[in-house]
Amino acid sequence: MPPCVDCGQETDRDAMFGPPDELRCRACVRKLEERLAPEPTQDAPTRGPYITYAVMLTSVATTLAFWSKVPVVVDYLPMLPRTTIWDGQVWRLFTTCFLHGDPLHLLFNLYWVWVFGSLLEQWLGPLRYTGLLVLFALGSSAAQFAVEGPAVGLSGVGFAFFGLFYALRLYKDFAAAVLTPVTVQIWVMWFFVCIALTYADVMPVGNTAHGVGAILGWLVGRAVLARHTSAWLGAVTFLVMLLTGAAVYQPWSGDYAWHQGYTLAQRGQYEEALAWYRRAARTYPEHRDVQDSIRALELKIEWRDRPRTPQEK
Repeated sequence: MPPCVDCGQETDRDAMFGPPDELRCRACVRKLEERLAPEPTQDAPTRGPYITYAVMLTSVATTLAFWSKVPVVVDYLPMLPRTTIWDGQVWRLFTTCFLHGDPLHLLFNLYWVWVFGSLLEQWLGPLRYTGLLVLFALGSSAAQFAVEGPAVGLSGVGFAFFGLFYALRLYKDFAAAVLTPVTVQIWVMWFFVCIALTYADVMPVGNTAHGVGAILGWLVGRAVLARHTSAWLGAVTFLVMLLTGAAVYQPWSGDYAWHQGYTLAQRGQYEEALAWYRRAARTYPEHRDVQDSIRALELKIEWRDRPRTPQEK
């Protein structure tokens, strides 16, 4: 007889619940259900998914402004130029999620944000749901920026919702009702189609945001079902903080080193600037601008530090 993953008691397989690798006895299933927030019912007072409405309206408004090249949107919301993230404008990792590249991109993301988000908001409440949105948007966007570079759209959030519902589908009726086998097939197929489109140079897609978003959503779902929910959610939050840090500080990137060298040189910190330019030279060993900058800084330091004659003083 298989043991229960929670209490360890061996029970007949027919009396156990859950997937084969995570079987629970009836008593532990009841304890698990007690830890989960109650699902909304027709008799219980429900509130409208106003946060989901706000996200959708903001996405439409900012995307239309982005397409129309409204200066305040173009200058302050996307992850471009990428140097703005390195200069500490971290909010762009979040605001870029509201922008979309084309109508199909926008409509696809709005539809799934509505399908998943409206249910999640009623289940979690507006405050916890908003926190989850920020966590998913920031984490998927930061991972995308750190690995592949800038991108736009709510796709990372959509995949995070998918991962969350996938983790909950065996335990929550509302998740099982939405995440049918056909829906799972659509999302898995779309994930690999996006990878193929990117590597075939047909259409650039933020595949890292998709993959990391799905993982973050699944981790949050498992955290909700775990015995120490707060500790696991704290671990996921810490992971998102690490991803954000990796987006802001990228010493392995030649472009980042180049930007840091230029910024420090403008401040007169020549030794530090030279060190960063030499890092950039490892990525761009034949680039003339990098080599010229290194030589110019060496001359500046040499001129600054050489002994002065009385006439020069």
